[in-house]
Amino acid sequence: MPKITTVSDLLASYQAGEREFQGSQLSRALLRGLALVDVDLRGANLNGADLSEGDLTRANLSQSYLRGADLEAVDLEAADLSGAKLREVILTGARLYKSRLQEADLSGAILRKTNLQEADLQRACLWGASLRGAQLQGANLTGAALCGTNLWMSDLNQADLQGANFDKADLSNADLTTAHLWQAQLAGAYYNHHTRFPVGFDPEALGMQVLWE
Repeated sequence: MPKITTVSDLLASYQAGEREFQGSQLSRALLRGLALVDVDLRGANLNGADLSEGDLTRANLSQSYLRGADLEAVDLEAADLSGAKLREVILTGARLYKSRLQEADLSGAILRKTNLQEADLQRACLWGASLRGAQLQGANLTGAALCGTNLWMSDLNQADLQGANFDKADLSNADLTTAHLWQAQLAGAYYNHHTRFPVGFDPEALGMQVLWE
């Protein structure tokens, strides 16, 4: 399998029917708007790359490096991003329906209006991430860290969390003031006294556990 270092080599090999490019070095590559369906880029270095508006349906990006990459409006349906390094990545308006993001590092990521319906985010790190307006219906967030700090809160305002599983998820310093929490599975989730909930919301009544400071 070729380890690609240039966009032209990647495209030529992909068009020739090659799909496996594990460990390729494509940091800051300009791949905007490209269709790379079923591509295998496990462990590839894509830090700072521009993959926005592309089609990466069913792509394998597990254990890949995508820090600061631009993935705005990209289609990642059913893609594997488990263990990927996605710190500060831009995923605004992206489609990650039924994607795999177990143990992915999404610290500081921008996930505004991102489609994460039925995505697997078990044990993912979303520290300080912006999920404003994200669609998380049916997502699995078991053990996920959605915590922040007093100055940099994780933003889940206007996010649709219907049916999402937050068992053992950490929501300390998270802002859920206008989040849609109907039928969200919050029993067993953690919060602290800085977590912001909708007016009248009673976390203890739903089985959430407070973390004392």
